[in-house]
Amino acid sequence: MGVKNLFFAGVGGQGLVLSNQLQARAALRAGFDVKTSDVYGLAMRGGSVFGYNRFGDRVLTSTFAEGTGDVLVGLEPLEALRYARLLRPGGLAVVSTGRIFPACVLLGKALYPDDSVATLRGAGFEVVAIEGLRISREAGNPKMTNLAVLGALSLHLPEIPEEAYLEALRELVPEALFEPNRRAFELGRAAGRNEEGPGRGP
Repeated sequence: MGVKNLFFAGVGGQGLVLSNQLQARAALRAGFDVKTSDVYGLAMRGGSVFGYNRFGDRVLTSTFAEGTGDVLVGLEPLEALRYARLLRPGGLAVVSTGRIFPACVLLGKALYPDDSVATLRGAGFEVVAIEGLRISREAGNPKMTNLAVLGALSLHLPEIPEEAYLEALRELVPEALFEPNRRAFELGRAAGRNEEGPGRGP
């Protein structure tokens, strides 16, 4: 295969760096070359956090040009919309629908978009939207939206077997947290598998 370009977008505190690391470790376990990079300087303030993730037979750089991304992984819908320009035409966006309002919205200085998922779909992207917050609560921890989204994402990367993700998870999270994280991942896969679910596009 060539190189698959993924971009992770979210808000500080959502575990974006961990989900990017899990994706990279799973791809490595599947035998691919991998390059990643994260920007999380605003994480402490709840600001925008993002990361590049590229895997394939041979990957030379961790970033890619605007308009060439294959998959946008959005842990928060507005953040997904913010970086949609990185996707190629017809690219895939895997998005959690749970909103986290930025400070400008909370202060009444800006409005939160009505439906970021519908906007992404209207722009011609394939969209898989899951209720990541609900799923993570069902799994036992509302902070595991990142694993729910990663589970939905994994369905669309058939080059990487599910077991590779679970092995990566076991390596990267404490043993006491493995089972709830695994459950969030599996529930996310189940939600992503539901072809009739809300937000499916284009």
